[in-house]
Amino acid sequence: MIIYKDVLTGAELFTDAYSVTEEDGLYIVRGKHITVSTDTSNIDIGANASQDPDAEDIPADELGGDAHTQSGVDVIILNKLVKQEFGERKQYMDHLKAYFHQLKQYVNKVTPKRVEDMEKDLNNFVKKYTKSKVFKNLEFYTSQDDPEFEGMYAILDYREEDGNEYPCVMFFKDGVTQVKC
Repeated sequence: MIIYKDVLTGAELFTDAYSVTEEDGLYIVRGKHITVSTDTSNIDIGANASQDPDAEDIPADELGGDAHTQSGVDVIILNKLVKQEFGERKQYMDHLKAYFHQLKQYVNKVTPKRVEDMEKDLNNFVKKYTKSKVFKNLEFYTSQDDPEFEGMYAILDYREEDGNEYPCVMFFKDGVTQVKC
């Protein structure tokens, strides 16, 4: 398994358990909508409730279990990415400018020959995704391991294939490192 981590913070972002493609300096991770139950009341601990004559059917929430479900995009939920709000496009652009300044310094140390291509990829990203029409449909997420919001923001968008819409989460390729487990 490969875990993809933020190069600036070390926070885990996603794994190779998903369909991952590369496009214009981005990793595009194809997601799907799922519902996950977080009911902890029915965990098998080896006890046999049917053998207990005093056993009752008590709802999970009364037992202290957490009986609810969470629906959303698998890449977001299973990698524990946390939604962040940008009030307006300018606020995101300010963050992006600061983030890419840090990322450029990192890339310049690690692979200086890559800096020029990274800048081209960034310009293409800005032209394509920060237009008002497109930007308003994007959602932004950070890793729960990045409480100071210093690293990369994952970007959720929707694409269409054969008449069907699917979620995809985008990550800047130069901002990610691969760790094999």
